[in-house]
Amino acid sequence: MSLEFEKKIRSALSIDLPYSNRVHLSHSNAQAAVLVLFGLSREAQPWLLYIRRAEDTGPHSGQMAFPGGKAETYDQNNPVETALRETHEEVGVERSRVCVLGRLPSVVTPSRFEVTPIVGFLNGPMEDVCFKLDPLEVSETLWVPFSSLLVDETYRLESIRSGDVNYPIDVFQYERYRIWGATGSVTKNLIDRYRLQL
Repeated sequence: MSLEFEKKIRSALSIDLPYSNRVHLSHSNAQAAVLVLFGLSREAQPWLLYIRRAEDTGPHSGQMAFPGGKAETYDQNNPVETALRETHEEVGVERSRVCVLGRLPSVVTPSRFEVTPIVGFLNGPMEDVCFKLDPLEVSETLWVPFSSLLVDETYRLESIRSGDVNYPIDVFQYERYRIWGATGSVTKNLIDRYRLQL
């Protein structure tokens, strides 16, 4: 199951598929990267790692997200380095535990970060991970079964108003957790790609 699933994800990442509902924002002030990290359970079922941002951390306070953050000069303009470094700093996952598979298209957030999603697989069972959270950045971690994100009832297209414009947003509701914004868009794009492999 794990090798077959990994092969499908690798193939999905090679597809040229833009974000279906996201409004394109062309201007960005800073680079960032996140890690879209798959973990396999001991039963070889795939899960995705999300975090909930700590409160009072800026415009994305308290929101669900993928681990990651702003690029630094020592990342040498390498989104993979940014994603792995930030993930280690935020939740304690060592870069040696991550096998990078590829990336998804960048998104520009309303806060004007250009975010590159890096997709990876966790080496070893996800149950063996011992998270070490940076409390200033992250309030909790959450593994979401990938199968739950594929259920139609989990997803809905909503809109958010800014000024005189209604912008579409991808929203996933898993238990009490609302996954939306750039994180929802990245999740939807990944799922759309995966479904093309079925």
